[in-house]
Amino acid sequence: MSFLTENPEYLLFAVAALLMLVIVLFIMVTYLTAKYSKLEARFRIFTEGKDGNSLEKMIREAVKASKGLRGEAEEIHKEIDKLKSKTALCYQKAGVYRYDAFGDIGGRLSFTLALLDQNNDGFLISCMHGSEGCYTYLKEVVKGEAFVAISEEEQTALEEALKCEKYE
Repeated sequence: MSFLTENPEYLLFAVAALLMLVIVLFIMVTYLTAKYSKLEARFRIFTEGKDGNSLEKMIREAVKASKGLRGEAEEIHKEIDKLKSKTALCYQKAGVYRYDAFGDIGGRLSFTLALLDQNNDGFLISCMHGSEGCYTYLKEVVKGEAFVAISEEEQTALEEALKCEKYE
């Protein structure tokens, strides 16, 4: 302290520096007070309600609802798995080939239909339509192959069915 009393010109600089520091601190306090007011206003929007705890209540309800949805989703996945196992045995691949069997009647009235399941098991239905009548044949298909002789038309329908994508 004796230094400042002996050199009064430094006392003026010290007071000016302290005054500048006070002004800077005042500006910072004003800025932070404004930011705090905005933050408090946002917080009040979330917490306003009947009891003032609406944000907490909303969060608890959302968590409770999400737990319920998780349980429902698990049930839905189980049902989907059941349906997938059932559809594996359903006919889900088809191939059709239309043709003139005998040449005496136009219009491609004869056809071969191939129906296969997910394992390529199924059957071929051939219907040959002619002027003397209509003849229908059924042939079994196991793993994509017929164990009896099949015609070109039946082979075409079978190949078309085998190209179909299986449902999974």
